Amino acid sequence: MLLAWTMPPLWPPRQQPPHPFEQFLEKLDKAGYYGIIVTNVTQKYLRPIFPGDRITFTYKVTDISPEKKTGLGLGHFVTAGFIFTNQKGEMVGTQSFTVLKYRFGP
Repeated sequence: MLLAWTMPPLWPPRQQPPHPFEQFLEKLDKAGYYGIIVTNVTQKYLRPIFPGDRITFTYKVTDISPEKKTGLGLGHFVTAGFIFTNQKGEMVGTQSFTVLKYRFGP
């Protein structure tokens, strides 16, 4: 849920800039790795979040694997570490998030 709380509302529909982590993943799209699947998420909640809190994050890509052959195709596992804070600057949680970005095909 931590990452979901940072996303803009889906309704009413409007043009929004891509989420910062999505902007990073778009670079792999441009290299031909269009497929994506989440492979691992670990979260730690450090303090309660209350209605009205505004949650933001910073992230750092902590690992990109060499190209690997998977059942979905050739791809890279990308791991990012996130730090979530509230409007007071208090850390409310952390997350490790790993996705496989892959090329379609055998």
